[in-house]
Amino acid sequence: MTSEELQYAGHGGDSLSALLVLPEERPAEGLPAVLLVHEVFGVDAHMRALAGRLASAGYACLLPDLWSREGLPGPAPTAT
Repeated sequence: MTSEELQYAGHGGDSLSALLVLPEERPAEGLPAVLLVHEVFGVDAHMRALAGRLASAGYACLLPDLWSREGLPGPAPTAT
């Protein structure tokens, strides 16, 4: 599997980031894809692992970081 951090223009030209994760084996004619939207904690280790699992199953996975312009809302998560 390969992963790449992307930058793209959002509303008003603001720069947003996303993680693109692709499977190692890719067919010549297209690839099934999943748009993975993160939970309130943003693009954390859990979401990256989930994107990796989807790529391992043969899907291209795009995980946009919806908080990349402003940072995470609220308090930092704590370990339980």
